[in-house]
Amino acid sequence: MRIYNFKLDKNKMKRFFQWIYKLILWIVWDFSGIRFIWGKIYTPIDKETVKRKPITFFLWIFGIYIALFGVSSQRYENRIDIIENRANSIFSQMSTPFYKKALSRIPRVQKMPCPIKPDILHPISVFQSLFKNTTYTEMVELFKETIENWKDSLSYVNLCEIDLSKTDLYNSNFYGAYVGWANFTYAMLSGANFIGANLSGSDFRGAKLAGANLNNAILCGANLREAYLPGINITGANFAEADLRGIIIFGSAVEELSKVKTLYLAKIDPSILEEIKTKYPHLLEQPSDY
Repeated sequence: MRIYNFKLDKNKMKRFFQWIYKLILWIVWDFSGIRFIWGKIYTPIDKETVKRKPITFFLWIFGIYIALFGVSSQRYENRIDIIENRANSIFSQMSTPFYKKALSRIPRVQKMPCPIKPDILHPISVFQSLFKNTTYTEMVELFKETIENWKDSLSYVNLCEIDLSKTDLYNSNFYGAYVGWANFTYAMLSGANFIGANLSGSDFRGAKLAGANLNNAILCGANLREAYLPGINITGANFAEADLRGIIIFGSAVEELSKVKTLYLAKIDPSILEEIKTKYPHLLEQPSDY
């Protein structure tokens, strides 16, 4: 039986690893663009004048920045045009008998992503505009004003996920409307008609609902934390999993809450919860249709 004995040539291995190292450096240097950038910073010597050529690095960076600003501006303007065209279509349809269908399209246009507006004097905004989206604030506010103007004609309209924060919807009519997962934070909703409306998951934090009518409304998972509710009608309302902590109700909060359909898994201030457990424990039980 023949046995082969391989001996490691250290010099060959050293030369091999040096070659690999140089290859990696060459790939990084040439293919990553570092060599080009370094040429803008450390310019070569002109053979005729025997002087180093002017540094063009900062001019090159400025040119790239202007190009990026142009791209981000065009991207922003293109998206604004699309959003505004959709909005104009809605406004045109609102003058027809199909205005409720037009109103139901508002939440989708409100949520359309839009790049951040780039500002050439603020480089961070330029880079954010290329990679980060937000909402077109001007259009969101315009649609809020539209809903305020049409607040008497919102019955049975689908406004799911609409942003109506800080709006003035005093005495508005949402009878039978579907306004789930909407943003009503700090809105003026005093005297509003929400009879039979579906408000599941909607956010009413800090909203003013004095004298509002939520008779038989569905507020499963709604957030009414610190909402202003004196004189509200909540008879038969479904508050399952709703957040009712810190609500402001004139008179006995327990007696007012006793009128609802259910408080199953609702978040309630401990003092009120204990009294409900004593007087109206059935409200905390899981309803048969839940």
